[in-house]
Amino acid sequence: MNLPTSADMSENRSSPRPVSNLRRFAGVWSIWALGVSGVIPGEYSGWNYGLITGGFGGMLVATLVIIVMYLGLCFSLAEMSSAMPYSGGAYAYSRCALGVWGGFLAGTAQNIEYILTAAAVVVSVGDAMELVIYGLFAVRIP
Repeated sequence: MNLPTSADMSENRSSPRPVSNLRRFAGVWSIWALGVSGVIPGEYSGWNYGLITGGFGGMLVATLVIIVMYLGLCFSLAEMSSAMPYSGGAYAYSRCALGVWGGFLAGTAQNIEYILTAAAVVVSVGDAMELVIYGLFAVRIP
């Protein structure tokens, strides 16, 4: 099964959009809240643990390495999105480069990332709420 080429995609632009029964649920504020709540667990869980175990120098080196890796990711995605205008993220690009199984593994890894981000948000908010409830009512929640 081949992915569509840019010529195929330009032909599809003239055809009408298929009718869907799906409705838009997430608005601007919902997406903003999801992004912020995904960053907060990393800030408190990752940075604090990294500073304790690695110290300032270790965190500085790790941060610089991540910066270089993230810039590489951004530049690679910019190049691939202009060369292969597919929707599908890591799955579509991995499928082009690595075949069907490479695309499957990349898509699966991306889905696991999203699931674990939601779990990290739940744990972080639960820990924060436990502290608030204990501070207000002096009750520990198991």
